[in-house]
Amino acid sequence: MTNTFINVHDLCVSFNNKHILEHITLDIQKGSFNIIIGPNGGGKTTFIKSLLGLIPFKGKILFNNLPIKKFYEDKGLIGYVPQRFWKHANFPITLYELIDMGLLRIKLTKKEKEKRILSIAEELEIKEFLKVSVSTLSFGQIQKGYIAAALVSKPDILILDECTSALDPAYTLKIMETMVEYKKQYGMIIIMVSHDLSFVPAYVDNVICIKKHLVCHGIPAKALQPENLKMVYDTELKLILHTHTYKDNK
Repeated sequence: MTNTFINVHDLCVSFNNKHILEHITLDIQKGSFNIIIGPNGGGKTTFIKSLLGLIPFKGKILFNNLPIKKFYEDKGLIGYVPQRFWKHANFPITLYELIDMGLLRIKLTKKEKEKRILSIAEELEIKEFLKVSVSTLSFGQIQKGYIAAALVSKPDILILDECTSALDPAYTLKIMETMVEYKKQYGMIIIMVSHDLSFVPAYVDNVICIKKHLVCHGIPAKALQPENLKMVYDTELKLILHTHTYKDNK
């Protein structure tokens, strides 16, 4: 397809002679919402870290036909929310400053930065915490801050590794709505690791199933067939998918 933005070819990753990922090949389209599923230890986070250039790998990964380093040098923007985040009782940073870190690679005036930060904080309903020290916030509130920091630059690619693990179901749907809106407005690619498949029909364009190898990749109706889920999770699964959205609940 002509709107392919991310190309992964024959990706292999090993640690201490243990094969974590083997021969992953797939394309990801511009403006698409992609969810990565698979069992614990199946290589999902390793795949994410490979995309980000955080770990060594064999094979080829291109962003808009550029290697990751060249993509960054060409002012490409990637927002990233890790699976685990750091919290220290004595770290002197406010939620506003945490979100501001998402704008480090963008040249904006102080007023422009403030406008963006206030806007995303209002969208994600965390404006009241902007002047609060991160060390005093709950893990859920900090997770919201990391999501805001990843979104505030309006990145080309948004990568999230189980980013809603500390959030309640209603707020998770709110996050989905916000990300989809950014996808529509800015052509942003969303790549999200999750064990929760309940929101897939309402938001997701493509499902990537990883269990060391690429088990399946395609639209939810095809990728989430029982035979594929059995190969991924080694058990029979009856998947009940919901089609409601956050807006339906308002």
